[in-house]
Amino acid sequence: MGLNSTRAFSLRHSRKGQPLSVGRVQTPTLRIIADRDQAIAAFQPTPYWQLEVQFRADAGEYTGIWQGPDSEYPSRIPTLAQAQALAEKVLPGILGHIDRIEKKTLTVKPPLFFNLNDLQKEANRRLGLTAQQTLDAAQSLYDQHLISYPRTEARVITQEVAKTLPRRLQTLPIGTPSLLAQAQSRLSQPLSRLVNDAAVNKAGHYAIIPTGHLPRTLSRRDQSVVELIARRFLAALLPSGQDERTTIWTMAADERFKTTGTTVLNTGWREVYEVLMEPDDSENTDQVLPSELGVGNTVRISDSTIHSKETRPP
Repeated sequence: MGLNSTRAFSLRHSRKGQPLSVGRVQTPTLRIIADRDQAIAAFQPTPYWQLEVQFRADAGEYTGIWQGPDSEYPSRIPTLAQAQALAEKVLPGILGHIDRIEKKTLTVKPPLFFNLNDLQKEANRRLGLTAQQTLDAAQSLYDQHLISYPRTEARVITQEVAKTLPRRLQTLPIGTPSLLAQAQSRLSQPLSRLVNDAAVNKAGHYAIIPTGHLPRTLSRRDQSVVELIARRFLAALLPSGQDERTTIWTMAADERFKTTGTTVLNTGWREVYEVLMEPDDSENTDQVLPSELGVGNTVRISDSTIHSKETRPP
């Protein structure tokens, strides 16, 4: 029914040399994209302000952002005059207290192996390589039998390839003895996230991983890419990391302030990137919080800052 209607609509409303392409999936999808594009084009930024307050407790210092009654955007202050009036209420020396602390433990799973798309994005972000440069480097490494076939969509391997992982780890060109030992130990556990024959069969080739051959003299570009692949390979075989997400609600001068922070409880697989290269880029701007803050603790305001901001398009 739908297919026949699509054909009839296209034939009825097409012009000579200008076929009209419609479809019960593509047409509403195009509408969604067009609506978003129009919303971005017509967007007018609206200014707003935020009030940041510095608190000092016996356990240490932290900052909080003023929270208002707006359930969707509680930290937005619509006018500068309102922000200045709030700032005059929370002058240095005023006492407050920690009203509530919420803590949540988060498991940070290791990444899967590289497919070509992920490798190109990572090489661009970390090494500044274009997609074509990364593909050329990967093809060169494949021709030298240093990595598996690079033109793949799969991020997993087959059961048969999984049997070769111990050998591939032994000749990995990067990694500390401790990390390599952790990865070898994990091979005795189920690797269900990394092994999927059906997904590999669908993609045609398994993920991009080192072959186990020792790298010879390589160009600077190829050396950087093969190390990138080796790091991802090792990271995928390491244990998950664990973080603690903390939210603190502070009351001062009858106003409420929100503080968020993340504490790394267990680095896990992320140690590969901490030890061997620059830490992973992140948009996470959470602060490091004093470890001994508690509900009911008295805090003292030491400073406040008004930040000018504006809304951004969808």
